Amino acid sequence: MRVIAVIAAGGRGNRFGGGVPKQFADLAGKTVLAWTLAAFEGAADVDEIVVVSAPERAVQIRGMGGSKPLTVVPGGDTRQSSVYGGLIAAREYGAEIAVIHDAARPLVSPATIAANISAARRHGAAVTASPVADTLYLSDGAALRSVIPRAGLFAAATPQSFALTDIIAAHERAAAAGITDFTDDGSLFIDFGGGFPAVSPNTPENFKITYPGDLEFSELIIRSGYGEKVLP
Repeated sequence: MRVIAVIAAGGRGNRFGGGVPKQFADLAGKTVLAWTLAAFEGAADVDEIVVVSAPERAVQIRGMGGSKPLTVVPGGDTRQSSVYGGLIAAREYGAEIAVIHDAARPLVSPATIAANISAARRHGAAVTASPVADTLYLSDGAALRSVIPRAGLFAAATPQSFALTDIIAAHERAAAAGITDFTDDGSLFIDFGGGFPAVSPNTPENFKITYPGDLEFSELIIRSGYGEKVLP
């Protein structure tokens, strides 16, 4: 089954601040996106990569590529519309499975990617996720009011893999219903795809860079040897 990765790299990174979007920020001598692409280069099951980003970044992004075919397609106004554009491109290139990933998760390992794709091959859809370990409270904004039982709760991440025809159909049903603000394809699939994704395991390093401190922490992980041991 032909697998194409769709990398969502069109975000503005408003919470991150700084002069450039976080996916193009420097991380240990490479951009955040370059680390992400390296992980997918090292994932044996991935045949091709589609990056969804601003058109003016296309030349820069193509320069980050490796041996696998890499295409840059323009993003939309929302993450949902951007991913949909990437999925349509993946269909044009003959994908049967799409593995969707946030560019701002640069420390994803090829093993995590492989596990997610494998689960999607077996079940039709899979979301990388980890059990919630922290105690969760409901708050009224001023005080903590009650505890939410954490049994059975999972925190979703990416990669998320789907049979391509199914996730495209789910996106089109959501758009037809006037819903354009999904920030997670697993939840979109549950609401509009008629199925329930399998869970594939996440790792602590595969967190999303959101604030400048996250970038600094990522660099510490890389400098500790993670890049040499896990990433290609």
